[in-house]
Amino acid sequence: FLLTHAAARPRSAVHRQVLAEEAFPGIDPEQQRGRLRGRLSDLQRDLPGVLADRVKVDGDLLRLDVEAAEFDVTRLRHTADELAAGSGLLTDAGIKAIEAGIATYAGEYLPIWDEVERQTTGGRGSAGDLVRAVRTLTEDLHIQLLNRLAHHYRARRDSPQAIPLLEEVLRRRPEREDVAQFLISEYRETGQT
Repeated sequence: FLLTHAAARPRSAVHRQVLAEEAFPGIDPEQQRGRLRGRLSDLQRDLPGVLADRVKVDGDLLRLDVEAAEFDVTRLRHTADELAAGSGLLTDAGIKAIEAGIATYAGEYLPIWDEVERQTTGGRGSAGDLVRAVRTLTEDLHIQLLNRLAHHYRARRDSPQAIPLLEEVLRRRPEREDVAQFLISEYRETGQT
């Protein structure tokens, strides 16, 4: 939950009571707080030091510090923020960064989440909504990078490189008419009518 919260809202914290309700839904709030204290203590003891040090507690607020860590969602967000705008040529470093961002994207954020949520809370928490929001965010960022790289190839007059990227965008988002028109023009450039 803390990882997903950090992915959705970088550097923001979660109140203990929200986390307690998420982890132990449907029981007395006092019992929730006690169980959460125990669970946080277990995590601090059981997690590897490098990960335990990333759990930041400030009174009643908790967060997972992933900005300093290597976190795929953070890298994807930074790459999209830095490079997704524009439609001209990219530098070699920009191409490599976008290609790395595209390769890093695994297709779905926390694919095992639905099963974990079912086993731990029976689907009674709100974390599923947060996970779905981060899945949408990562998909959007991935599409931005695919589209930006396709624009680079168009500017370079390299339609054969742009076409598979545009086809992937349309496979994921068939409603994108702008991308469909872009793809049609790239097909025509290669003589595919």
